[in-house]
Amino acid sequence: PISVDTFRAEIAEQALACGADIINDVSGAQADPRIWDIAAKYHAPYILTHAQPVGEHAMAEVLDFLQRQMDGLHRRGVADVIVDPGFGFGKTVEQNYALLRQLEVLQHLHAPVLVGVSRKSMLYKPLQTTPDDVLAATIAANTLALERGANILRVHDVAAARQAIKICTLTSKH
Repeated sequence: PISVDTFRAEIAEQALACGADIINDVSGAQADPRIWDIAAKYHAPYILTHAQPVGEHAMAEVLDFLQRQMDGLHRRGVADVIVDPGFGFGKTVEQNYALLRQLEVLQHLHAPVLVGVSRKSMLYKPLQTTPDDVLAATIAANTLALERGANILRVHDVAAARQAIKICTLTSKH
């Protein structure tokens, strides 16, 4: 499937008309609420990202936002919603780890969970290195996310991620 990363309704519509399959809106429709109508019109899955700063109770705030937005999406006719807690979007390193520790809470939304931690600052800042030097940390974080309910990983290093997914699948108790 081809995903179009945009928060503009007109770009989403052009991309879907040209063959894209999924809308990945990193604004959570905060930039252009018309994008939900485009997703509904094309029956396109919609990736709903939490991209706002959070306070002390990061997961509770993320869960509340995603639930409210999902309700709105369903009312507008969008059937397939994928939720993304928005690692790195307006969140501190500590808040990102709080989200990762509590990721299974998002299962209450009854939607696939997308996690994008690949090469993010939550990995390279604590290790005092650069995005290019955190492949092992990325795999560790992806593995933890999978164990805590992530269904989709957004990655830079596809081969390494596939290996992690394979091992998680082999060792899964499901």
